[in-house]
Parts: sequence; C-alpha cells; structure tokens
Amino acid sequence: ATNAIEDGVHELGVTADLVMIVLGSATLVFCLWWRYFDFPVDDALREDPTKVMVWGFGHYLVFASIAALGAGIELVVDRLGSATELSKVQTVASVVVPTVVFVLVTSFLHRATGTAVGATIGRSLTIAALIAGLVLIAPLVSVPVAVLALGALASVGVTASLVEQGRLDNANE
Repeated sequence: ATNAIEDGVHELGVTADLVMIVLGSATLVFCLWWRYFDFPVDDALREDPTKVMVWGFGHYLVFASIAALGAGIELVVDRLGSATELSKVQTVASVVVPTVVFVLVTSFLHRATGTAVGATIGRSLTIAALIAGLVLIAPLVSVPVAVLALGALASVGVTASLVEQGRLDNANE
C-alpha cells in the first residue's frame, strides 16, 4: 500500500484525492491495529491452552484480511491514475470487505478467548454493518471520499471502545 501511494505521488503529484486516500487508509490501519490489541489475550491463553488453537488458526483470516486490505488500498490508488477497470463499487469493496472480515474475525477471536466484554460483539457488528454500507453509497461519492469515510468509521469504533472501557473502569472502582 505504501508503495502504491508513493507511485501515486510520483505519477499524479500530491492531489486532494490522494491526500484523502492517505488520511483514510492510515487512520484505518491505525484503528485496526488498536482493535487488534484492544484486549490483551496472553493471560487468557496461558490460563486455558485449548484456546490457543482457535487464536492461532483464526489468524489465517486476520493475516489474509490485512493482506487483502493492502491490495485494496493499492487498487484505490491505481484507480486515481485510471490504471484499473474496476467500478467504484468494486474498488470501494476492495477495502471494505477485508476491513469487515478483520473486524468480525478479531471480534470472534476475542470472544472465543474470553478477552472481550459483551458489548464488544454488538459494537463490532454495528461498525461492520456501517462499514459494509459504504459499498452501497459508493456510486454516490468518489472513491477517495469513501476511503476517508472508512477511516472515520473505524475511528468511531475505537472511540466507542475507549468509552466502553472507561465505563467499565469506572464501574470497577
């Protein structure tokens, strides 16, 4: 993805569309990183080694979604230079689908290891549905705007997590 952005800068220069893609995709990647490390699992895996198999094999989907997201970001940048024949919906789906897979799989993994609180599943399903909705609005907006919206929605998910954890911490005090 970073190589694609670098190529985009060399081919097109720094444009508003490229800046939106960079901001949206960087925000998205940072939020996905946050989500992955939101709930520490090391103690849970030490306490119940049977959870290690689910956690380990579940990472095939985690890593596949991350790789697909990188390829999707490359497609988004390529679309700016008209190097792809994909439609706007297909291009937006190339970043939305891996993001939804990542959100749902990490939610399942945290749930399976007992490291997620109950509201996390509801939050994950809500954010996944909102993110998936970007494919529906793709024909109405530009691809860079959709990528920026994707980053914004991921930020909403992180903010909801922080609020949720703050409530739990306050309830435990």
